[in-house]
Amino acid sequence: PVRGAALLYGVLYAWRDFDALTQKVYKATPTGWQEVPLLQRIAFTGGTALISEGETLSRGGVTATVRRVVVQGGDPDAWSGGTPASGWLIISGASGTFTAGAATSSGGGACTLSGAQSQIQLAAGGRWELKLYNFYGGETKRIYGADGVNDLIEFDGTVLVLIPVPMPVKPTFIEIHKSHLWASFATSIQRSAINYPYAWTVILGSAELAMGDKVTGMKSVAGSETEAAMLVSSTNSSAAIYGDSASFRLAGLSTEVGAAPYTLQEIGKVVGLDTAGVRDFTPTQAFGNFRAQTITDHIRSKATNLVARASVLSKRTGRYRLFLTGGVMLTG
Repeated sequence: PVRGAALLYGVLYAWRDFDALTQKVYKATPTGWQEVPLLQRIAFTGGTALISEGETLSRGGVTATVRRVVVQGGDPDAWSGGTPASGWLIISGASGTFTAGAATSSGGGACTLSGAQSQIQLAAGGRWELKLYNFYGGETKRIYGADGVNDLIEFDGTVLVLIPVPMPVKPTFIEIHKSHLWASFATSIQRSAINYPYAWTVILGSAELAMGDKVTGMKSVAGSETEAAMLVSSTNSSAAIYGDSASFRLAGLSTEVGAAPYTLQEIGKVVGLDTAGVRDFTPTQAFGNFRAQTITDHIRSKATNLVARASVLSKRTGRYRLFLTGGVMLTG
């Protein structure tokens, strides 16, 4: 089965089960689908001198090229003895097997490796929700994803990064809101540090909000810097996240109105499928609240108690398309 697909800078990528246990990433080319090789990663601590992408990592005669630096603890920008960095190095072309201990880079970087490198792998199954965003400036837009069976990922077309978050379950839904990467873990909603999608520690600005019901989707709603909000849905309830990094708060909207998984889309307003039909979650003035109303009452006999597989928004036609079980599509 194909588990997800996304376009990045005009190139189509697909995530597909390779066998019963593993999943691979493929790239569409004029000559057909080509596998994107997943690289290796190695854990590090005690980063006291910055290591940068493209440098050569060395320890005890073993070398490799650093392809991505994933800082999850300490200062991501200015490594120092006071706040040493820790996390993962994504590497390629290793000349052998690394061992635990002090390592250096060709640019003067220094850290302590936690042990040998390992192959990055994706487990089969799940369903990817994939979003594009640029946290870094320049032409560095990347794909972020969650699928319910793997860690969060970041993918730039060549390098796939696993972003582990210490939770008992894997993330299922994601959104980018107010320069944070947000993820749902069953009934829990968590955010990364601002502008740092790798960092999920409280000391760097990460935090958790409790929905109280299993999350089925999140959608950031456009607005001014102070008025933007994020709608959060579950099967039988809905809420909104207001505020900014210093004051995010979760406000309940309804204990009866929710949305089915993979049906939230923004078409000037957020729409999603509820048991009563397609709902319109319209932000009220200044985004102080949301008003939920059913917009399929005129076709109620065809739009209630539906089971959805997916939804898309056609930007070209301005239409919301809801794909249902049984091969039926509802559009409007």
